[in-house]
Amino acid sequence: MPNDTVILDYFSKLEEVSVSDIQQWLPQPEDAIILENKIGNRMLYPQVIPQAAKDLAFNFAIIRKVIEKNQDKFYNKNLKKIEIPEGFLQYFPDIQKLVTIFIDAILPPGITAFWLKSLNLGPKNLGTLIRPDNLGAGSIVTIGVGGKQYQIKAGAMATIPITQSRADITFTSASATLMDKKVLSIEVVTGQLGLMVDARIS
Repeated sequence: MPNDTVILDYFSKLEEVSVSDIQQWLPQPEDAIILENKIGNRMLYPQVIPQAAKDLAFNFAIIRKVIEKNQDKFYNKNLKKIEIPEGFLQYFPDIQKLVTIFIDAILPPGITAFWLKSLNLGPKNLGTLIRPDNLGAGSIVTIGVGGKQYQIKAGAMATIPITQSRADITFTSASATLMDKKVLSIEVVTGQLGLMVDARIS
């Protein structure tokens, strides 16, 4: 059973989250007073699991800002990895969406491994993220995996499925760079999310 104290701990930081922080990430704008009340209710009852799509979107917007304001609790820059507490899945069961929110909130450069942190079973590898630098309009990133070539255009985000726990990949681009190189071969760890390539232009 996921540990509720994980969520309670991070939602306790909600006094640092403003209405404008939430508003920019909602699919549709909401009245500021209503949002203030929702934030207040979430501070009082952080353990409530949202059911409606609108409430889930609100929770995603909140957790995005909470992650952004507490990056050091999740992201290890030296080890280049992000650990997601398992308890988050009780409130945000869509792991693909949850990982995307961590990416948007932290914007880790280069190559980053994602792990699911369990108190009982230890960390579980979810996959690896690649975020190239020097992307411009028209840039194309080519990823080679298992004899196949995948082209990702600047502005796009793609997931390449990989069944092995580790894989040798190649990165090639005429303009973008990865770890300061336009051509790179490297081994990455993978998991249920495979290899994620974020070629969106910041």
